[in-house]
Amino acid sequence: MKTIKLALSIIAIAALTSSSFGQTFQKDVVVTINGLNYGEGIGTVYGNYTYHLVWQLNDDGVIERLHWNAKNFNLYNENGDKIQVIDSGLDTYGIIWDFFNMPNFYNGYIPEISYEVQDGWLEDIMPSEIPAVGTFINMSVKIHCKGSSLSFGAMVVVILNAHGDVVVNFAKP
Repeated sequence: MKTIKLALSIIAIAALTSSSFGQTFQKDVVVTINGLNYGEGIGTVYGNYTYHLVWQLNDDGVIERLHWNAKNFNLYNENGDKIQVIDSGLDTYGIIWDFFNMPNFYNGYIPEISYEVQDGWLEDIMPSEIPAVGTFINMSVKIHCKGSSLSFGAMVVVILNAHGDVVVNFAKP
């Protein structure tokens, strides 16, 4: 009897883990910056860093949440000073999913920035409509160099309820 229960447990676990639905996926995406001038205090930046992306699929096999975090900095300015990028967030509403699906397109006006992925690489798991309920939390993008800091955007929190009403809409520069 114990052998049958063990065999059934192994089969159940194998069946649950063989499906991609509800599972978490991860990918590191390298961002290369080739001579982009960020202005006084930062300078012209060269090198690369990595976005660590983590996403989860829902029962329909499409993205239901995406988390990102910048890491592994190999960035320097023209003086050899180390540059650090700070960027992290969580999106269960779909606000930034299209950017990470097509990052080269969205940076098309800045040819000095390139992403190692092909545009549309998440197309097969992108939902046809963004969720009616969700949360978007972004702590903004900041670039640091020897005490100088350049910030893009703001801390943003958007939360919608089941009726599609915005219940939290917070932004701080």
